[in-house]
Amino acid sequence: MLKEKDTKLATGLTLAFYGVLSLLSSFGVLQKFMSVSLRAEVLDWRTAFLYAAAFFLIFKKDKTIGLILLVIGLLFRFRTIYGYLAEYQFLFWPVVFVTTGSVLIFTSLRK
Repeated sequence: MLKEKDTKLATGLTLAFYGVLSLLSSFGVLQKFMSVSLRAEVLDWRTAFLYAAAFFLIFKKDKTIGLILLVIGLLFRFRTIYGYLAEYQFLFWPVVFVTTGSVLIFTSLRK
């Protein structure tokens, strides 16, 4: 029962948050505070996965779905994130391999 309640809370908060952002944009409120390009990024459907990940990681005891949504959101946002990190691109794949390997090692030792 608690798991279902956590899921409903996180899902409801995600939908409400994204809906409020959309309404603020529709009424012109976001235009006062954000550039056109930033507003497009904030309201993009791919960013919704990151919002959902944040709410699921904060409000759910089981962090699995939050982590999955985070990975999906980051994969969808890879080109944007990678563009910002272009000057460090030579470090990207080594860091991915080391991080993934470390997570696999530590999770296998924990059991």
